[in-house]
Amino acid sequence: PEVYDNIVLGSGGIYTPFQVNEGADTPNIDFALAPGASISGRVTSEAGGLGLPNTLIRYVEFNLAVGGTVRTDVEGNYSIRGLPSGSWIVFITLSPEHVREYWNNHLGLFEADSIHVAAAEQRTGIDFVLTPGVTITGTVTHETTGDGVPGTILVVRSTDGFAGVGIVNADGFYQISRLPAGSYSVYSYELLEWWDNQTIEGAANLVTVTTGQTVDDINFVGIPLAERCEPPFTGSLRSVIVDETEQPVENAIVELYDALSHELLREGLATNHNGVCQYFCLEPGARYFVKVRSPSTVWMTQSYDGATAANAA
Repeated sequence: PEVYDNIVLGSGGIYTPFQVNEGADTPNIDFALAPGASISGRVTSEAGGLGLPNTLIRYVEFNLAVGGTVRTDVEGNYSIRGLPSGSWIVFITLSPEHVREYWNNHLGLFEADSIHVAAAEQRTGIDFVLTPGVTITGTVTHETTGDGVPGTILVVRSTDGFAGVGIVNADGFYQISRLPAGSYSVYSYELLEWWDNQTIEGAANLVTVTTGQTVDDINFVGIPLAERCEPPFTGSLRSVIVDETEQPVENAIVELYDALSHELLREGLATNHNGVCQYFCLEPGARYFVKVRSPSTVWMTQSYDGATAANAA
């Protein structure tokens, strides 16, 4: 991808503006494009070897911060075209019922293998064999009314450090899927407790799930934090985090600071699969700034409103 005049999109180069006058043609705004490289492969399931259609794949080049997404076809094949030469990271961001992973069988970005392509190189065989994911489900209900508590955010963390996020629906039900097999603690930010009825993380009971298994009835009962707020701390703040393609960023860590003292007021809260997180019991009229740490080095750490330093937020 290129911007006039011979600037690779996202490279940090200085763009060349040109003037357009009303009623007049602007000639010679030409492009001489170099042949792009490509990366292609197939995504299949470890269970049965069938291709996985409509799987969302993301690719990113670290040095230029250039990236994008593609989806697999009905046979699980994909092709990323028009790439400049360089080293690329390719990873699965969404595949129904399967664990997300980085090529070549890695769960985390820092362990991921890069794929180097030369100018116009057609790199093939960058395949993924995905493991069926595990699922944890349950309900979150109000201690007094017995009703479901919709919008409640649940976070699971494995003993290996893998995290997942779910959100309670209108019926009080939640489901966190596409997790690798392992042992997980489950935490509700709104109820301020771990499963089951534990307020200290070290005392949390772990949920152990094997490959392809679903564990149900990991339930929570309590009083939502929003109802525990005492005056004057009755405000709330909700953030939605998206990437440059306006897709929600899951598991981004959001931190809340006092705008004057820069004191950290609330520890990081993870965004759900819709890129949403919410803080309660804030003082209305007070000034805050929000800092977002990305779940990987694919995205830049940033403060609201696009600032990269606290004094500029």
